Amino acid sequence: MSKLSVHLQLYTVRDDFENDYFGILEKVREMGYDGVEYAGVFGGLTAREIHAKTDALGLEPISAHVSFDLLEKEETIVFHKELGCRYVTIPWMDLSMLPGGDKWPEYKDRIVKLAEKLKGYDIELLYHNHNFEFEVHNGKCILDELYDSIPADLLKAQLDTCWINVANEDPVAYVNKYAGRLPIVHLKDYTADRRVETGEKLFELIGNEDEDSGEKKQDINFDFRPVGHGIMTFPPIIEAVKKAGINHVVVEQDMSTQRPAIEAAKMSIDYLRGLGN
Repeated sequence: MSKLSVHLQLYTVRDDFENDYFGILEKVREMGYDGVEYAGVFGGLTAREIHAKTDALGLEPISAHVSFDLLEKEETIVFHKELGCRYVTIPWMDLSMLPGGDKWPEYKDRIVKLAEKLKGYDIELLYHNHNFEFEVHNGKCILDELYDSIPADLLKAQLDTCWINVANEDPVAYVNKYAGRLPIVHLKDYTADRRVETGEKLFELIGNEDEDSGEKKQDINFDFRPVGHGIMTFPPIIEAVKKAGINHVVVEQDMSTQRPAIEAAKMSIDYLRGLGN
């Protein structure tokens, strides 16, 4: 099996970009990452300026997370084409916009139209899950119903293996299930004191201290960690990814509370390279 191409979701180091955008890209390459996935932070630079820098560094700009409403704008698509992205990803959608929600018929049509438009730019559309898409509707989880409702040539998957695990599902099973429409897999790690209930959302798990007492509103103590430094078990996930012929994985750490984000990014790539990837 071939070596994986490991990318960093730049949302991980978003706070470091303010003063030295290109310097952070250089550090990402020096750490050993093969490429990046963008997340709407561009330091006031043009797409062509950024693409010239990633080219010079040998960083592949594989994809980008772009909010749905922005992605429907022509200038947004052109910008990401000029960045060199092969994929753009809807990072999340409210439950009202997904199967079972009152806005789903409208958003299904909008997703299809957007995907067809992106094809004209040789860009493919992906959807990135959290844990709440595993709520059940019509006898199946919302994420499965989403992919059943829209053809694979129009909407592909970007499975976040951490959130699958948080939802008490098996990341390996989902990698196997969607192998044919899964060009990129997200890797992240976390700690928690208990299993997460179906439908619990990110904002309910993090930053949930009571303003007056400072005490946690919930007892879960959910927190993100560098890949390989939490409770996730990655070797079987990596094996499944490789067996499925998936070449690209993206490291993401939504928040870094224990150490600087750039240090957490380094710990993640060191762990993955230590597994032989």
